[in-house]
Amino acid sequence: MFSLLDTAHFVFVEADLFFGGKETLFLPEIQVRSPIESYYLLHAIMGEFNVQLGNLEPALRQLREALELTSVHSEKTFLEKKIRFCEAELAAKSDRPDTVHAN
Repeated sequence: MFSLLDTAHFVFVEADLFFGGKETLFLPEIQVRSPIESYYLLHAIMGEFNVQLGNLEPALRQLREALELTSVHSEKTFLEKKIRFCEAELAAKSDRPDTVHAN
């Protein structure tokens, strides 16, 4: 049986030992995602929304997160294509000179 005692920056875990007694373990804090944050489609959809809004940098972050979370080959292929599109659009934006209008 485990019990969590503190979650500030470190986790203290009390473990009931098989042969009796207790042992306290001192571990660095582990970041645990909520189930929805671990769902790749959430990130894929948010990435697509950002692409459609023209927010390419946030879109890239979301799409890359989705890519990392999925293990489905067809989804990975789709996300990689979308990521390449965003990278190309960002590169094209950075290559365009800003237009300055004189009055």
